[in-house]
Amino acid sequence: MDTVPVSHDVRRASVCITLFFVLGTYYGLSTDIVPLHILMVAGLSWIFALLAVFYSSIKAGSVGASWVTTVCIFFCIYCTAFLSASLSSLNQKRCSGYACSLYDGHRIEMTGIIDADADVLPSMKPHQTVIQSYLLIEKSESEGDLLVLDNQRIRIILYGRDKLNIPLYGERWKISGRIFVDKRKGSFSDGRNVCVKASAFDARFISDSNGWWLARRCYAARRAASALLTVGISDYPNTTDILQSLVLGYRRLSYEMRQLFVFTGTLHIFAISGSHVVVFGGIIVVVLGMFRISSIYWGFFLGPLLCAYTFASGMQSSAVRACIMALIYWSAPIVRRRADALTALCISALLILSIAPTQLQETGFILSFVCVLGLIVLFPLINSPVQALLIPDPLRLQAESKTITFGRSVAGIIWSTVSMSLAAWLASVPLIAYYFGNFTPIGMLSNLIVIPLSFFVLLTGCLSLVLGACVTSLAVVFNHANLFLIGIMMWAMDLMARIPYGSVKVESVPMWGITLWYFLLGLFVFARRK
Repeated sequence: MDTVPVSHDVRRASVCITLFFVLGTYYGLSTDIVPLHILMVAGLSWIFALLAVFYSSIKAGSVGASWVTTVCIFFCIYCTAFLSASLSSLNQKRCSGYACSLYDGHRIEMTGIIDADADVLPSMKPHQTVIQSYLLIEKSESEGDLLVLDNQRIRIILYGRDKLNIPLYGERWKISGRIFVDKRKGSFSDGRNVCVKASAFDARFISDSNGWWLARRCYAARRAASALLTVGISDYPNTTDILQSLVLGYRRLSYEMRQLFVFTGTLHIFAISGSHVVVFGGIIVVVLGMFRISSIYWGFFLGPLLCAYTFASGMQSSAVRACIMALIYWSAPIVRRRADALTALCISALLILSIAPTQLQETGFILSFVCVLGLIVLFPLINSPVQALLIPDPLRLQAESKTITFGRSVAGIIWSTVSMSLAAWLASVPLIAYYFGNFTPIGMLSNLIVIPLSFFVLLTGCLSLVLGACVTSLAVVFNHANLFLIGIMMWAMDLMARIPYGSVKVESVPMWGITLWYFLLGLFVFARRK
C-alpha cells in the first residue's frame, strides 16, 4: 500500500480542522455559559461560513476571499466543538463528581446490568481480591432518596477474600455499597471519578443473558482466549497475568509487578494500542494475502475484526484510537487515496471527540494521542540522519560482502528502535511527570528492551490464539515461548529498577514548564524541516 511520508510539503487540511475542534472542545468543557448563548453564536458562525463560501465562489481566484472563507470555516468548527462539549458537559452533571461530592460516603443500593467483564485489580492486602466492573443502573435507592442514578453507568469495586464470583457482561446484579468520589489530581469532572465500593457479601447475582448479544459473544470469545493463553503454563500465574494483560487488555497485574513497570516507565505496554492492532491486523493481512485478495479491499475484512477485538478488550482510549486510525489508514485505497498516518490520527481524534467530547479530560486519551503524534513527527527526524549514513556508497565498484550488508541491516534496526523509544519518551515525559508525579530517566533505556520484547510476546500470543484454536498442542508451544520471553522481560525490568535515580518523584510540574518543553520540540521540528 502506498503511504504518504510526514512532510511539510503535503497539505493536510485535517490537521487544522482537528486543532480548532480540539480548542473548541477544551474551552467548551472548561467554561460555564448559558447553552442558549452558545447556540446563538454557533448559529451565527454557520451563517457566516455559508456566506463566506458563497462569496468565495463568486470571487473565484481572489486571495482575500479565500482567506475570509478559511477564517469563517475554522471559526464555525471552533463554535460547533464548543457547543458540543458544553452540552455534553451539562448532560453529565447529574452523575458528576461535582454532583456526587455532596453524597460521598453515603450508602446506595442499586440493581442493574453488568456493562463490561470485571477486572481483578491489584491489592496491597494479602488474601484479598478486588474486582472492578461497570453497572448500568436500572433502579437505585440512596439515603434519603436525594440522589437518583437510574439509567446511569457507574463503576463498581467489590472487595472480598481470595476467590469471588466475578460478574460477567450481561448479568443482572443487586449491589449495596457506598459512594466514593476520587478528588485526586488528574481525576475527571464527569462520572468516571465516581464509583460505588461494596463488599462481595453485599453483591447478589440475579440473572444472566441480558445486554447486547454481539457484546456477549465478544466477551465470551475473550474469556475463551484468556483460557487458551494459560494452556501448559498454568503453574506460572505471574506469567499468565502478564500475558493476558498484554494480549487481551485485562488488568491482572499484582501490586508489586505493576509498581515495577511504573518505576521503569514501561506500564504503557499494557494499554491496548497501535502495537496490538499492528500485530492483530498483520496476521489478518497475511491470511488475506494467502487468498490473493487485493489491498484495496482489506479494509472490508479488517474493519469488523478489529472492531470486535477493540470492543472485547475493554474499549480503552488507546485501543479505540488505534482501531479508528487503522480503519482510516487501510480504507484509504477504497476511496482512491494514499494512506497517511498523520491524517488518520487527526480524523480519529475528530471522530472520538465528536462522539464523546469529555474524552479530552481523560489522561489516557491525552497520553495516547501525544505519544503517537510524537512518533509520527519526531521519529523520522531522529531516525533519518543515521539511516542515511548506513546506506551503501553508490560509487563503490565492488559489491559489499554479506557480512557488511547484514551488519548495516542490524544497525538500522537497532537505531530505528532507539529512535522510536527516544521519540515516544520526548513526547510523553512531561505529561507522565504531571499526571503521575514520576520522572523516569531510565524509561528510555527500559523501553529499548521492553518494546521489542512486548512485540514478540504479542506476536507469539496471537499465534497461540489463532493456531491453538485449531490444535491445542500448538498453543502449548507458543505459550512456553512466551514463558521464556516474559521471563527475560521481568529479569531486565528488575535490573533496571535497581539503578539509582532511575525514577524520581516529582511533587508538581508547572504548566509553563510543559509548554516550554513542547515549544522547544516544535522549534526542533521546524529547524529540521527547513
